[in-house]
Amino acid sequence: MAKWTTRAACLFAALTLGACDEMLGAPGSVAPASSVTATGGVTVSQRVQQLRADQNALAGGVQAQVNQLQALRNSIGTEARTYNSDVSQITSRLSVGTTPANPELVGRWNSAQNHLDKITGDIGGLNSLATQVTTQASVAGHLLDTIRSTYNVGGAVEQDHRNLRQIEAETNRTMQAIDRLIGDLNGEISRQNAFLAAERANLAGLSYGVSSGRLGGGPATAGTPRPYPGRRN
Repeated sequence: MAKWTTRAACLFAALTLGACDEMLGAPGSVAPASSVTATGGVTVSQRVQQLRADQNALAGGVQAQVNQLQALRNSIGTEARTYNSDVSQITSRLSVGTTPANPELVGRWNSAQNHLDKITGDIGGLNSLATQVTTQASVAGHLLDTIRSTYNVGGAVEQDHRNLRQIEAETNRTMQAIDRLIGDLNGEISRQNAFLAAERANLAGLSYGVSSGRLGGGPATAGTPRPYPGRRN
């Protein structure tokens, strides 16, 4: 009886020690493969979710910048049309002659000057927007690199890679939208700077005409408003 008790105790101790080794892991042992896969899977899935959120934020930011460009275009167009209306009225009055420094024409001239100043401010907004979009291009490039490197992270399931391919495709489309936006901004800035430079000179010539009450005597181009260039398709 004593021998059986001793053997039972030894067996119990061995079983207990084995159970502890399984739960805690014996020194130098490797955790079961299923545990590694599960942990890795959770990590990749979380990373995919974050990449999705980053892509959505990027796309939303680019769309906001597209809307901002359109708002600046609309503002410049409104100011340019009113400016041209002022210049046309000044030119029409001066072509038939009027009193020197006619207060009505002085007011029109000041109004035209104010509209050019507002266009100058909007061009500054275009330049600022161009800087922001350039930064977005860098962010998009970094996001795309991160998406592609995530394919190599172990422990992913097939759905993770399907999600990654979808996010990668959307990021590529966003990068194309950024490229188009940069091109639109560069073209708009170039056109508006040319328009502004020409009309500053034109308005300076009209200043002499308003002072004298007649056309002539200033720059040869004075009094001829140039059509607002608008957007070229």
